[in-house]
Amino acid sequence: MKLPLFPIPSGTTPKKAPFIERIRPFIEKFKGKTPKIKTYFGAPQRALGELLAEIGIGACVSPTTKKHFDSYLFYFLDNGAFKYWLKGEPFKERPFFNLIEKSLKSGKRPDFLVLPDLIGRGKESLEFSASYAEKLKGIEIPFALALQDGMEEGEVRDFVSCYCVEVLFVGGTTRWKWETAPKWVRLAEELGIKCHIGRVPSVKRIYQARKLGVHSIDSTAPLWEERKFIGYIEAVMRVSSCQQTLPFVEA
Repeated sequence: MKLPLFPIPSGTTPKKAPFIERIRPFIEKFKGKTPKIKTYFGAPQRALGELLAEIGIGACVSPTTKKHFDSYLFYFLDNGAFKYWLKGEPFKERPFFNLIEKSLKSGKRPDFLVLPDLIGRGKESLEFSASYAEKLKGIEIPFALALQDGMEEGEVRDFVSCYCVEVLFVGGTTRWKWETAPKWVRLAEELGIKCHIGRVPSVKRIYQARKLGVHSIDSTAPLWEERKFIGYIEAVMRVSSCQQTLPFVEA
C-alpha cells in the first residue's frame, strides 16, 4: 500500500485531492513546450485557466460562463448561440453585448469574437451574422464568421470581404462540419485569414484538425472527466501519428 505524503490522524479517511492538485504534476511536464495546435478550453475556472496558461492553452468565453480574463493566456469570445440552440431557446443579444463590454473593460483583448449565428441554417445564419457585423462596426475586436450547413464558398468569400472577417469558424452539425472542413481551410488560406474548428471533442478529431492545417480548435469535452482531460492534453501537446499511445481515442 502506498503511504500518504503527510500524516493522517487516526480514525480518518484521506480525502481525494482537488482536481487541480491531481493534474498539476501532469501539467508540469509540458511547461516550456508549445502546443502542436492552438487550443482554447471552454471557460475554465480561474485556477485551471492559470494552470493551462502555463502550457500555452487559452479559453473560449461565452455569455453564460464565468469570466476570468486576467487568468487566461489568450481567449476568444463565443456568442453562446450553440448553448441556446441546445435548450431550444432563441439567441439572447443582451448577454452577448455585456460579454463584449466586460472583455473590453478587462484590458485584455480577445483574439476574435464569433458573430452571432443560427445553428445549421446556412443562408439565414449568414444574414443573421451580417446584421450583427453591422451593429458591431468599429469595434476593435476581429470578427469570426461561424460557418453553418448549406453555406457556399462564394457567399462566404463575399461576406469576408464585406465585413473584414479574420477567422472562418467551422461550426454547423457534426457531419457537415467534418465533411466540409477541408474546403474551408483551403478558402481561409486563399483569403489570407485563419481557420478555426469549434467543438473538437476527441483525440481522433485533434489529429484530423492538425492534418487539415487548421489554425486553432476549441472544446469543453476535456473538462468533463479527468481521463479525457489527460488524453486531450497529451494529443494537443504531442500530436503525432501514434494514436495508439494515447488514452481517449474516440470519434
